Amino acid sequence: MIQSQDAYLSGMTNEEIELLKKLEEENRRIAYDLKSPSSVILNPIVNACSPELHNEQGREDSISSDLNNLTIDSDGNLENEWVIWNKLVNNWPVYMKKKSIWIKDLIRHGVPVHFRPLLWQCLTKIDTTNVKQNYVGLMKMSSPCEKAIQRDITRTYPEHQFFKEKNGPGQESLFNVIKVGYCQGIGFIAGLLLMHMPEEEAFAVLVSIMQDYTMREMYKPDMYHLGLCMYQLECLIQEYLPDLYRHFQAENFHTSMYASSWFLTIFTTQFSLNMACRTIDLFLSEGMEMIFRISIALLEIHQDELMLLSMEDMLKYFQKEIPIKHATDHESLFQHAFTFEYNGKKMKKLEKEYTAIRKEEQEEQIEIRILRNENRFLKQRVENLEKSLTLANRLIEGQVLNAQYAEESYQLKRENCNFKKQIEELNYLINNNNNHDSNNQTKNINSSDFFVESNDNELEILQETVDRLSDENRRLQSTPNSELASLQEELTLVKMRDAEAQVNLNELRQRIADLNREWQLHDSTCINIKTKP
Repeated sequence: MIQSQDAYLSGMTNEEIELLKKLEEENRRIAYDLKSPSSVILNPIVNACSPELHNEQGREDSISSDLNNLTIDSDGNLENEWVIWNKLVNNWPVYMKKKSIWIKDLIRHGVPVHFRPLLWQCLTKIDTTNVKQNYVGLMKMSSPCEKAIQRDITRTYPEHQFFKEKNGPGQESLFNVIKVGYCQGIGFIAGLLLMHMPEEEAFAVLVSIMQDYTMREMYKPDMYHLGLCMYQLECLIQEYLPDLYRHFQAENFHTSMYASSWFLTIFTTQFSLNMACRTIDLFLSEGMEMIFRISIALLEIHQDELMLLSMEDMLKYFQKEIPIKHATDHESLFQHAFTFEYNGKKMKKLEKEYTAIRKEEQEEQIEIRILRNENRFLKQRVENLEKSLTLANRLIEGQVLNAQYAEESYQLKRENCNFKKQIEELNYLINNNNNHDSNNQTKNINSSDFFVESNDNELEILQETVDRLSDENRRLQSTPNSELASLQEELTLVKMRDAEAQVNLNELRQRIADLNREWQLHDSTCINIKTKP
C-alpha cells in the first residue's frame, strides 16, 4: 500500500504535491468533517452519460489533451477523483473559461468535502479582491448591532460542536465575521462557511455572496428583492403545481409564510448540514436559479401530503417533517431539481410585472398616506370647531344672562324711583300736619311716629335692595366690551371654519370614492393577468 502511494506521488508534479499538502493542512483546520472520504468512493463524480458533458467535449476540441483526458475509472477510483479536482482547482481560470458547463455538471454530481473550501473560494473569486487583506482592519471596528449579534449567535447551530460553547472560538469567529454588516439570518450562512475555512476566507466568501449573488438585496429594508422572489415562486407554483396553488389560496397560505427563509438563508436553516453544503455548492455554481429549482422540487415531492393539511399543519410540516424526511435521502431532491425546466426569459418577464405592480402599490400607498394626513388634519379642525362651538355656546349663554340681569336691574330702578316718590309724599304730609291742635297733634304725632318708624324700616330695606342692585349693575357693566366683541368675532370665524370643513369633507369623500373605483378596476386587472395562461 505504501509502495502504491509512493508510486502515485512520484507520478505527480511538484505543484500537485504542494496542493495536496495545502489540502491536508486545510483539513486539520476544519473542526467538523461533513463527509467521509469513504463515501466519496461510492459516488462517482462524472456521469459518462451526461449530455452536457458530451456536448461540451464535442465543442472543445481545441482544448489541450491534458484537459480532454480527465476521466474517472468505472469503479470510482479515489485517486483519479482527487487528480481531477486537484487539476481543476489548481488551474481554475483555464477550466472555468473553456469547460464551464463541464464544471457545472461536475458540481451537480457532488463535491468532495476536502475540496469544498477551495471550490467555494474559486467560485466566488476571492483571490481577485483585497477583502481578505482588509479583514483584519474591519475586525477591529465596533458594530452598532453587537447586542443583537450576541443574542442571535447562541441560536446559530446550537447543537454543532464548533458553536456549542458560549463565547468559545466558534462563536467568537462568527461574531467577527458578521459584525461588519449584520442582518438577521446571515449568521447561518457565515456559520456554514466557518465550518470549512478560516475567518479571512469565510468573510471574503460571504462578501462575494452578498455582492455578486444579489443576496445583499434580500436584506434591504424595503425587501423588494425578497418580494420579487416570492412573486416569481408563486407564479411558478401556479403554473407547474396548480392544484397545490389553489390549496394554498383556499387556506390563505401565502408564499412568504414558508419560503422567505429559503431565500434569506439559502436553505441553511431548512436542511441538514450535508444538504446545506450541497445547496451552497449548487448556489455558488448556478446562482439564484438553483434556489427556485430546489423550491419547486421540494413542493412537488411533498404535494400530496400538503394537499391534506390546513394552514397551521402546513407550517408545522415545513418546519419539522420536511427536514426529517430529507435527512438521509437528499440526493433525490437535487436530482428532481435538476430536471425542472427553468425559463430565464419568463423570470425576467415576471420581474417586469412585479416592478409594475410594486410601482402601482407605492403610488397608491402615497395617495392613501396623503388622504390619511388630510383626514387627520380635518379631524383636528373638527375638534377645534367643536371647541370653538362650545366656547360660542358659553358666549351666548353669557349674553342671555347679561340681558336678564339688565332687565332685572331696570325693574329695580323703577321700583326704587316709585319708593322715593312715596317717601317724598309722606314727608310732605308730615309737614302739613304740624299746624293741628295739640290733642290731635299728640295723636297724630304718635300715629305719625309709628308710621315714620315703619316707613324708616321699609326705607332701610329698600335702600339695601337699591345698593345691592347698584352693585350688581356696576358688576355687569364692568364686563369688558372688548371681550364680547372678540367672542362674537371668534363665533363668526367658527361658523366660517365649519362651512370650509364641510366643503373639504365632501371633497375627501369624493376622492375616496374615486380611489375605490380605481382600486376595484386595478384588482380586476390583476386577477385577469394572473388567470391568463
